[in-house]
Amino acid sequence: MDAPNDRLVRYLGAAFLAVFATSLAAGLLGDAALGGDASTLLASVATNPEMLRASNLLWVVTGLGIIALAGLLLAVLGEADRPLALIAFGWWLAEGTMLAVGALGTYGLLAVGTGTAGAGTTAPEQAALASLFYGIRESAFTMHMLFFCIGGLAWYGLMLRSRLVPRWIAAWGMVGVALLLAAMLVMAWDRGLELGILGGLAMLVYVPFEPVLGSWLLLRGAGARTTATGRLREVPA
Repeated sequence: MDAPNDRLVRYLGAAFLAVFATSLAAGLLGDAALGGDASTLLASVATNPEMLRASNLLWVVTGLGIIALAGLLLAVLGEADRPLALIAFGWWLAEGTMLAVGALGTYGLLAVGTGTAGAGTTAPEQAALASLFYGIRESAFTMHMLFFCIGGLAWYGLMLRSRLVPRWIAAWGMVGVALLLAAMLVMAWDRGLELGILGGLAMLVYVPFEPVLGSWLLLRGAGARTTATGRLREVPA
């Protein structure tokens, strides 16, 4: 039978893969439903309400998954540096909260776009409401990514110190999340700014990382675990 910590490492790997899958699907569905054009929000929502609802549901599931993922990380990495792990845990709880705020913005956008809210208002007023809810949705997403990056720097730093994963994987995560953090700081400053090369490079470096990390933890979890001193120790499967 696997030791408890080994099972936690496997669960952690599965959680990384699940959160990656739901967030990717939610983002693709949301972009397809809205078309990425704020000037045609009402038409896009009216045309693709079910797609947008599916995207929103997946974002809610992702938020719950992030909270579970943070809890597993705390259980696995907490012994390496408890204060830092608790700080990282708090940042990812804030990330999950921002996803909930973004979901509320999307629900408001759906209500206006499908005609279930704003009855009696003029077309310009409906467009203003749609723009407001869209702004809430997008701003919450930016903040969610910002909180994710800050927490991610701490988590991946703990992975590097504890040797839970090979150093090159932990270093990859830290570089990728640092690039994402730089991009998110630019967006937090002014969403109208073009990220250009910085945004493309951040996505290129980080997007493949979570599937690699999750797969490694899931497949190798039975072979290694962290100890209270933060060193990696081989244990029987």
